[in-house]
Order: sequence, then structure tokens, then C-alpha cells
Amino acid sequence: MDRDCPEVTIFSCAYCGAVPRELALRAGLRLPASVHLIEVPCLSRVQADLILSAFEAGAQGVLLVGCEDHNCHHQGGNQRAKRRFAAMAALLEQVGIPRTRLSLWQGGLGDPRAFLAELNSFLAAIAGSPHQSQVAGGSLDQGAAETTC
Repeated sequence: MDRDCPEVTIFSCAYCGAVPRELALRAGLRLPASVHLIEVPCLSRVQADLILSAFEAGAQGVLLVGCEDHNCHHQGGNQRAKRRFAAMAALLEQVGIPRTRLSLWQGGLGDPRAFLAELNSFLAAIAGSPHQSQVAGGSLDQGAAETTC
């Protein structure tokens, strides 16, 4: 684990959620060792018990990565995930986990920069201090961003 980088579990949709992540990785960009990726068939399949299990296993934050609005392979799975996210955020607060420790990103298929920007923002929010993005191996057209901790 990177000693300054928070432990984060990412539940990622196997369709739209996985593509930006894969494009970033194929471009040679690395994610911090403290980021654990779990691919799911659809983000709507992520139940409260999975999210709570991630926190119980030591995650300081959970990021849900799924399809953009109106672009879901499972016809509305992203909308179900969005509703579940809102309910889960409220439940986390009831058990003493700040709402900011859970985040939902619904991004575009071909946008690895936006995925990395969201991950950087989430890591910084959890750590309580800014994490700078920098080019470090690989490229994404006109430059690259990488998560650093």
C-alpha cells in the first residue's frame, strides 16, 4: 500500500465502467496499489452488503463506476444504481461512515482522463489533501494524467 494513499475499493461496471479504466491502463498509466478494482456485470448488482464489506475489509472509500445516464447495457441498471447509491450514502451516515467516503461516477466509454480525474478527486477528498495529477508513463492523445499518492 502507498503509505499516503487511502485504501479505495472500486466497483466497476463490466461495460461502460470498465472501458475508461482499461484505456488508461493500456496507455501505461498506473493506479495506486491501494486501489482495488472489482468488476461487476452491472453497477445495479452492487448491494449494500458488498459496500459495507469493503469498508469492513479496510477500505477508506468506495467508488462506484458505471454507465452514463441513458447509456446502460442493462437498460436502466445505471438508474437503479443511482437510486441505490443515494440510499446507501444515507445508510453509511447512520453507521458513522461519512457520506463522502462513497462516490458514484457515471462516465463516458472513451474517456479515461475523466475517470482518472474522478479517482484523483476522490482520493484527495478521502485523504483530506490534494493529490496532483502528473504524466508518468503512457499517453492519452495530448498528454496523460495518472493518479499519484
